[in-house]
Amino acid sequence: MLRTNTIQLKYDELLESALVKIGDLLRDNYDVSKRTIGLLLLQGVHQIERQVGEQDGAGYTAMKDIVAKTRASYSQHVSYIINLRHQQTIRRILAT
Repeated sequence: MLRTNTIQLKYDELLESALVKIGDLLRDNYDVSKRTIGLLLLQGVHQIERQVGEQDGAGYTAMKDIVAKTRASYSQHVSYIINLRHQQTIRRILAT
């Protein structure tokens, strides 16, 4: 039997807090986790923004506020911050 290990990436406190807040506001069901939806919103994926706006209309305004405040807290684009963490995790995995 193939055994797999699941790694959940941990981001800095600001991103983690934003992901929890966004996840708490999501009411509709999506094909991926609330955390994934939060990451995609923070990165500005327009298709996800549109879908969440349609499916979770009431909470979407609050989500947009969380996204805007989180983005404004970084000197680089949030996508860069997220991808940097992914690269660090990949290096750690390959080193073991």
